[in-house]
Formats: sequence, structure tokens, C-alpha cells
Amino acid sequence: MSCRAKGLTALFSFLLASTAPAWAGGPSQDMWLSPQQMDAGTDQLIITLSAKSPLPLAQSLDRTVLARFGVKLKSVKGKRVRLNTVLPLDRAAQLAAELKSANRYLTKAWADGRGTVSWVPNDPLWSQQWHYWESTAGINLPAAWNVSTGQGMVVAVIDTGYTAHPDLVPNLALPGYNMVLHEGRRADGLAWDGGCGSHGTHVAGTIAAASHNAVGVASVAPGARVLPVRALYGCYAYWSDVADAVVWASGGTVSGTTPNPTPARVINMSLQGYQACSPDMQAAIDDARARGTVVVVAAGNAGIDASASMPANCRGAIAVAALTRSGQRAGFSNHGPLITVAAPGDSVLSTVGTADYQNYSGTSMASPHVAGVVALMLGMEPWMTPDLVAERLRHTAKPISCTDCGAGLVDAYRATPPPH
Repeated sequence: MSCRAKGLTALFSFLLASTAPAWAGGPSQDMWLSPQQMDAGTDQLIITLSAKSPLPLAQSLDRTVLARFGVKLKSVKGKRVRLNTVLPLDRAAQLAAELKSANRYLTKAWADGRGTVSWVPNDPLWSQQWHYWESTAGINLPAAWNVSTGQGMVVAVIDTGYTAHPDLVPNLALPGYNMVLHEGRRADGLAWDGGCGSHGTHVAGTIAAASHNAVGVASVAPGARVLPVRALYGCYAYWSDVADAVVWASGGTVSGTTPNPTPARVINMSLQGYQACSPDMQAAIDDARARGTVVVVAAGNAGIDASASMPANCRGAIAVAALTRSGQRAGFSNHGPLITVAAPGDSVLSTVGTADYQNYSGTSMASPHVAGVVALMLGMEPWMTPDLVAERLRHTAKPISCTDCGAGLVDAYRATPPPH
């Protein structure tokens, strides 16, 4: 669905969403992760020392070899050698072999691999959520859940509001807040999201629908909570309302509103408007970032350079392009140098209405994948700044054939610490 301008000024159109039937097939073999994808790495080696050694084990480890692998010795307890960081299992095994070769008194050495739980959620529509687990264009999510579910994080969804969907309500931080000035700003627990195809409910469900509850769908960050902030009436909004919503959601003061008791560490804006970034929107994003809030936005759906689309063209925003299931840039997706990363945005299954699920398409659907991944990251390392988050997203993205989709496809597992 797309909403066309109706002669109103200072308004923007909502992102494309198609309501094609949900993919009916079961999970492909791609759902089952390869051993390399499930490698939890290790920060521990098992090394045995000959009784003839003139030095204890801690002093028998060649520091030059350790430095070449980018690690330091953290502790030694018996034959267990603990490193200061996690290495992929094959690299840890190589390190153990080289340490043994460097000292004839080391008789055995191997990597002490780590086992993890393997969480595949029991949500009945999980098999249709290809965008989380398929190897071509999925975000490598199940492996990330072994590290983080976004616990303790609040993600604000500045959008059309929400409906009281049973698969979403358990993960709401607050009933929500209405920032549409002409309607009267207020804390509001009503089911607002009826004017634009449950757009806000769909976006929120991708980020943090209740998961592993034997109901409906799973989400990217099921341990996080959604803070719904309504800035649109129907499919339209004034940018000044959106800017105030950014300030309020991140814990700032907005005249005429009550304070936000649960400030968001992440804000998602699946919005677009074709103009330069406005001064008040740029100031709002700067303000939010100064408080440590990461701002994730949709690239826009005109198939043009994102420099023409607000808020993707605002400084400091993490702009997200949309990919198809085949890993190609979706034809509708904006693109170009301002894109940070790409994410699935074609036939994404999530919550709509009061108890339904639909496949929608658009950069609206790509952005919440990245917002959820940021919640996973901050759930483990809450000290990370917005700039560090953006840097890690770029550094850990999966290369794709699209050359104007930022650093590549967001990879939840690689982006989520500890390092893999």
C-alpha cells in the first residue's frame, strides 16, 4: 500500500507495503545453520606441560605468538589457558598448535570449544519467516539468540501507533504516546493503528513480537520492549511532530508532554519524505544521539538515491535499504552512499490488526530488522555509542552483489558481541 500526497504541505508519504499472501512453503534446508555459522568460538585452550619444563605453564606460552593472533593471556588454571577474547574455533585451534610448536615442553594443545543452546522458536509461523534464517538474504538470527535477545532494551517505534495484538502487547514498554499535536498530545493506550494498514504494528512485530510462545511469529529482539509513539494520523504526519517524537522517545523534554519514563536506546522510523533534512529533524536526531540513542531509518521507496529522502538524508541516522529474498536490492528501495546496511524488505511476515499476520514489503520492513539487531548488540554491550554501533554494523555486514546498498546485508550473529 502507498499513500499519495493530497495537496497538504509539510507531509510525507508512507512506505510501500504489499499484502501478498504469506509464503506457504515449509522451511528450506537453509534454515539449518552450517557448523561454521553455529561456531560459538572459544576463549580457552587446553595445554599440557611436561614435568621437565623449567617454567610453569603461564610463563611457557610464547607472547609473540599470542600477539600475532591479537590476544593476551587472561588466566591459567591447571591446564586451562584463558584468553582475553573469543576466537573462531578454527583460529583458536591454530593458535594452540603454534603455541605448542614454539615450546618443546608443551606436550598437547587444543582449542576448548564451547557448546551453546540451540533456540529455534516454537512460534507456528516461524517457517515462513525466511528473512530471519535463510542463508541467501536472511539476517543469521538464530545463532545471535545464543548470545542476546535484546534483554532490557527499549526500542521506540515512531509510526502509526499499534493495535492490541496478542503477539505484541506482552513486549510493550508502555501503552504508548500520541505526539500528533492537532489531536492533543497524551499518553494513550487506545488501539490507534487503523489508518494505514497496521503499519506501525507490523514494524513493531518485526522488532520485538513475543517469541517462543507457541503463538504467531517470532521477532528479531524478543527480549526487548517496544515503545510505540504515534506521530502519524492515517498515513501522514508533520515533520515537526516526528521531530518532537524523536526527542521525547529518547528521553528529552518536549513542551506539553509528560516525561518518558522508559527512554529508548533505539528509535526506528520507517518513514519517508522527499526533501532535505529539516533543521528541527536534524536537531532532534542530534539530541537523541547525544543521549546515546541509536536512530535507525528506512531508506525510502522511490528507487532513487537516498540523499533525496528524509530522514535517511539526516546526519547520524542509520539508513537501511531493502533486499529481496534472492539477495538483490528491491526495485523500490532507495540506495546510494548514505546507506549504512541493507536488510530483508520483500514479503516480510509480521503482526497486523488485532490478531492477524501479513507479508508486507518496503524499506519500512527492512529498517526494523536493523533496529532489532541494534537492540541485540546493546543488550550485551549497553555502553556502545551510536557511532560505534554504526561502525560495527558496517564491519560485520555480509557482502552482497548490490554495490549501492551500504556495507551489505546486516548479520545479527556477527554484529552481536562477544566477537565471533
